[in-house]
Amino acid sequence: MFNIICITISILCGLSFIELLYPNAKTLSNQLYQLAILITGFLVSIKYYFGPDIVIYAPMYENIKTLQELLFQPNTSDYEIGFLIYLSICKHWLRLSFWAMTASITVIYFTTLHLLLRKLTSFKTFALFSIIFLQTNLIFFEFRQCLAVSFFIISILSIEKKQYIPLIIFSLLSIITHKSAIIIYAISLVGLMLSYFKQDNNFFAISIFFLFAFILIPLKSLLLTASQILPFDTHVLKSIQEHLIIEERFQVVFLIYLIVSYSIYVYFYKSQKLKTWHIITICGLIVIAIFYQYWFFINRLRSYFIPIITFYAITICCNSPNKHLFTKQLTVFFVYCLFAVSLKNLYFGNANLKSGIAETSTIFQLLNDSEENIKTRNLEKAQLFWDTEYQK
Repeated sequence: MFNIICITISILCGLSFIELLYPNAKTLSNQLYQLAILITGFLVSIKYYFGPDIVIYAPMYENIKTLQELLFQPNTSDYEIGFLIYLSICKHWLRLSFWAMTASITVIYFTTLHLLLRKLTSFKTFALFSIIFLQTNLIFFEFRQCLAVSFFIISILSIEKKQYIPLIIFSLLSIITHKSAIIIYAISLVGLMLSYFKQDNNFFAISIFFLFAFILIPLKSLLLTASQILPFDTHVLKSIQEHLIIEERFQVVFLIYLIVSYSIYVYFYKSQKLKTWHIITICGLIVIAIFYQYWFFINRLRSYFIPIITFYAITICCNSPNKHLFTKQLTVFFVYCLFAVSLKNLYFGNANLKSGIAETSTIFQLLNDSEENIKTRNLEKAQLFWDTEYQK
């Protein structure tokens, strides 16, 4: 089975491993990173009516209203107005096909990711690999949230540069593109506003404690009850509750959360330039620790934080006065171990799906088939997945 997700993360794994073999070869490192982000962006962008979520997005794009209708007529859609406006602009103003619209989101995401990763002085390819293999669902399937995460990254970069107008604009864009951003900005805002939030490593120790504690503490009943008082409509509340129902106490990714928190704790050093990244990373790791069991729910929230945490962790570990290597080596080892497990699950788990939803569909299939046939066939697979295999 041709699986573009497995191919993409495998290529990134190989390029990142070469980078680690020659840590002092800066020219090679930069060239590997440029090659890695171009290849990854290309492979993600060529997807064509691919994945389970096309049952939502394909009909939505076909029937999207004009911008004037969206702005001046009552909004009867359950989806965020920001994303609907984006679709309307793509279809009615730019005349983009469904594929071109999805590709444009990919371009926006990888552009913002590059704006973040280019700030690293070392191991940019390893950073890209770590982010992508933990976010495959986001970049291949979850168009709304992918766009919202892109705007979130730009808003955090704006804080660092003290560009407050772009901060406000991109924060609002993120929130009106996906409602999960409201939770993320609320948490981040609390962290940034707390004057006693000093730059030290105690909060990373707290996140490690929470990670262990909330494995043992069942929060589902409390969280489901608390979700009822959130200021969201019925559709959003139902979505949150469905995400919280799915839980798994022990996951392999636990080791990554643990070792990353511990690495930052060990290699921490105070830097005014990293203050914003420090606070957002703390917020992200504590949120991940608290909601760790509810993997479907935390996958939504962690998508915003993983690029920030990765950037901060690599910066701290590479520039720390503490030059002890073992913890860094252990962290890298665990990342590659998780990749191996994830690759196995992605390939063999998806291969066993009778719906065939994991069979990759790319724009190049148009050379041998029509758009209508490809769309119809993949929509049938997606619907079969939701009807017979989702949560089964």
